[in-house]
Amino acid sequence: MGKGAAHWLVQRFTALAIIPLTFWFIYALIESVSTSYEEMLIWLKQPLILFLLVAGIVGIFWHARLGIQVIIEDYIHGETAQKVALLGMNVVIGGLVAICLISIVIIVTGQN
Repeated sequence: MGKGAAHWLVQRFTALAIIPLTFWFIYALIESVSTSYEEMLIWLKQPLILFLLVAGIVGIFWHARLGIQVIIEDYIHGETAQKVALLGMNVVIGGLVAICLISIVIIVTGQN
């Protein structure tokens, strides 16, 4: 399997994974409207819930990264410009994932 086919396949798999995770997350948000902060912390500390939340975050950003990569490769001409754009995109996406995951750790552990 070539690089392009693998990229296409991974993008489809991430899309399939984030669809149910997105519906689950929306349902969880709707159900939590009248929930207290303490109850949300108890809910969030459950291993399965924490796993689903982290999987959703990583899946969404990975899928976005794959899509943005295709756009950069298609519309930015010149090898150097492409490399700079891809590097910038990876830094931004990586930073956003790190911010999300660190935020979850801070919330779950109760550290300020």
